[in-house]
Amino acid sequence: MLKKLIWYKQRLSVMSIQEVFYRIHEFFDQKIFYIFFLFKIGICSKKTFNYIDFKFTNSDEKCLPLLRWHDISQQEQNNILHGVHLCFGKEWIWKSSRDIWNISLENGNTWSRSHYAAIDYRLGNSVGDVRLVWEPSRLQQLVDLSLLIDSVGERQAKDLSEIMVSQFDHWVKENPFLSGVHYISSMECALRILSVCVAFDNIRRFAEFSIDAREMLLKFVWSNASYISNRISLYSSAGNHTIAECSGLLFAAVLFPEFPESSQWKAKGEKILFSEFDRQISSDGGGIEQAPWYQAFVLDLFGLVTRLYDKYDLPIPQHLVVKYQSSLNFLNTLASSYNDIPSIGDADSGYALSRFLKISWLDDFDRYGLTTFDDSGYTVYRNSDTCSKLIFDHGNLGMLPSCGHGHSDALSIILNIEDSEILIDPGTYTYTGDSNFRRYFRSSSAHNTVTIDGLDQARQVGPFLWTNSYDAELLHREILDNGDILLLASHTGYVEISLSHKRGMLIQKNGNILVLDSIDGSGIHRLDLNWNLGLEVSKQNNNEFYLCSDVFLRVKGGDVTLHCGDISPIFGWQSDVYGVKKKSETINVTYDGKLPHEFVTEVHVNCTSSSPEVMTKQIERIRRLIYDTRKN
Repeated sequence: MLKKLIWYKQRLSVMSIQEVFYRIHEFFDQKIFYIFFLFKIGICSKKTFNYIDFKFTNSDEKCLPLLRWHDISQQEQNNILHGVHLCFGKEWIWKSSRDIWNISLENGNTWSRSHYAAIDYRLGNSVGDVRLVWEPSRLQQLVDLSLLIDSVGERQAKDLSEIMVSQFDHWVKENPFLSGVHYISSMECALRILSVCVAFDNIRRFAEFSIDAREMLLKFVWSNASYISNRISLYSSAGNHTIAECSGLLFAAVLFPEFPESSQWKAKGEKILFSEFDRQISSDGGGIEQAPWYQAFVLDLFGLVTRLYDKYDLPIPQHLVVKYQSSLNFLNTLASSYNDIPSIGDADSGYALSRFLKISWLDDFDRYGLTTFDDSGYTVYRNSDTCSKLIFDHGNLGMLPSCGHGHSDALSIILNIEDSEILIDPGTYTYTGDSNFRRYFRSSSAHNTVTIDGLDQARQVGPFLWTNSYDAELLHREILDNGDILLLASHTGYVEISLSHKRGMLIQKNGNILVLDSIDGSGIHRLDLNWNLGLEVSKQNNNEFYLCSDVFLRVKGGDVTLHCGDISPIFGWQSDVYGVKKKSETINVTYDGKLPHEFVTEVHVNCTSSSPEVMTKQIERIRRLIYDTRKN
């Protein structure tokens, strides 16, 4: 009870008056759902539909548009055919056991089958991270199975379709409507609608569906869409969940216009989706959640809706079409595939439909050169000579008011050279699992930036809630005559203690990077500069760290230590995939004394190093730039 009271207090702190009344209404709606659940009335009734009345279940023609897919390797095809679905670095294997859908991949614990509203799933619950049990129940493995239909013989195609129908039938029977953990989030219901509709449409010409299977599909779509319509994430809960929920609602409305509620679903879904997509995508194409993985998720969803609307000659506002293209350009500047998306902000390793969906990745996109997204707050530089990618994060914390998926990472730097990660963002790891690790992976100390007095640049008050959000700004961007790049940015994360942090950076054409961190203010403070490494240190020479034969870092400005997998306090960890953590090395440079103070970091590529005289001139140039901006 105390945990719930604390959570409600935290949420109330970011709610408007309108949202408070909305939440009260939502609370009573849930109680009504619970009564329906107990007495099997209303939406939980044994309502049935005749498949003959619906084009989707009675047509031999495809009802969905053609989509672009990545090639599936032979090993991946074998996994799919054998019921192996990759989830969070683990294998989920299909079998028709009673609890297959409710066993956590994290620890083998089984989630309750009681009414969804009675299940404690938040941080600190006794079962585990709820995100880890949701993944297989998105039923995206059905989509993957359906993609193999065209590459196998007719006999095997029919076998595949029977496997798909049996899995779907098993899920529906083992997860009665409103029972269990899979109805906690209406987004999960929406993603299931997308998966089931796409999978069944892909195999309709190979399968001989029974009447029961067709009518089960109808009831499944109707009940889930009805539920989503009453529980769309709004106000401070709005975000990528909202986009997903509306996308599922629109798929139900457009593909099943015969439902009496379809016109209402369509009107509601369009109104909220168009408004939220417009709000959640900045003018330069970046996502205001400050989480590129979720932006890819949102773009896949919006792309699915736009293609559905094109097929059915339904209009989408032109300014959203333009913004969608702008957002695709943003995503493709940061990354070339799902595997290349930088771990900025939260990322839960989830997909809108399938990891093989390709609609958000552009062919022949020119990613080289220097690009700055002023509104979103990123500068991306790809050097074709050194095959390197640098991302400088000078963006704000996240989507107000809660900034739920943002990390406190102002002025952080990510650097890749060829296939090697040099300076990394450590990732996310967990949402509602270990609270200490959730706090760490979101914290400023987990990122390649400076912390002051051990404080985050903003304040964590819950697993998806920040207060005292900061502003960040790129103050200077210049391409010098010799082709070198000069950048300077600042943030307001420590304005409450009357201190400021500016980071200047010189990126040389040969790949070397010079970073000067200036902390301005007065008094005695502890400063920590951290560099999270993607490669192990092969050799250390005092303040020099060699990562491989041709890359080393030199740090100056304090006492230097190397950390890996520390527990108390947590320090030196990385999560490549949601739900999985591993030890990694972090360089820590500590200064405890009077301000102002500077840290200097040199990143040398191909072991090329400027002379001390040239280095002094370069540092002085950045220092003058910082001084000029301070004076102005």
